[in-house]
Amino acid sequence: MNFKFAKYLQVVTWISRVIDRICSAAGLDPRLTEQLTQVIPGFVAVHIDNLEQVHAESRKLAPPPKSKLLTPVLLTPCERIIVGGLRCVLLPEGRPANTENPDNNVNLLPAEGALFLTNYRIIFKGRPTNPFLTDMVVVRSVPVMTLTKEKSIGDQSLQAAGQLHGISSKIASGLHDGLQMRTACFQLLKVAFDEEVTGDEVEAFTKSLSSQRWPSVLPHTLFAYNTVSHLLTSTLPSGPKSKYSTIRELKKTIARFPKIWAFVQVTTDFL
Repeated sequence: MNFKFAKYLQVVTWISRVIDRICSAAGLDPRLTEQLTQVIPGFVAVHIDNLEQVHAESRKLAPPPKSKLLTPVLLTPCERIIVGGLRCVLLPEGRPANTENPDNNVNLLPAEGALFLTNYRIIFKGRPTNPFLTDMVVVRSVPVMTLTKEKSIGDQSLQAAGQLHGISSKIASGLHDGLQMRTACFQLLKVAFDEEVTGDEVEAFTKSLSSQRWPSVLPHTLFAYNTVSHLLTSTLPSGPKSKYSTIRELKKTIARFPKIWAFVQVTTDFL
């Protein structure tokens, strides 16, 4: 007995029992009930045959195209993308909804889009997976320097505990390498990467994020100092060894060149 025939008998038996209970409760003649149950196997066989044909034709269809990735708006002219376009799904944070304001109860998460890393921010931009909200755009961004903790989410943990609730099974089956990023500005980014993003790309993203968050370079290379980097560079000696590789030593430089730093302060306030 093959699997197909076993399922056929199981369906016929289940439908026959349901029909028998309904007819008995309605007080129908037992002979009419028996005649009705005799035609059930034929109807089930016809439906199975139709479904097999539909399944065979559906396999010939091309998979639906994935949504187009949206490009974030950068803070020109200094912000630039370091790692970008990693397709992923932004998952809900798990916080309770605000019941006081009905306008804020529209749940835009989970959202399908892409994750970007710039020299200043971590940016997600995409659209809700809810088919009734696809005309809306979800943008979530946090400064890199506010990042306090990174946590990897395993594939098993990702599939369990309702993490992927609200995502279609076709999209959810391809998600992997979950990543949770907690920040000091009351933001939590929890993402799961799409199947087209490889594990090496995810690892490269986390390494780039770590190097941006904990840089081993002079402060003038950071985003906040980009517009006045030439002033900072001019205060550094030309020798191979620099005495200004830490924030404390940079503070001494500010004390030594008060006029230059007064100009830097005015320039940054103007920007």
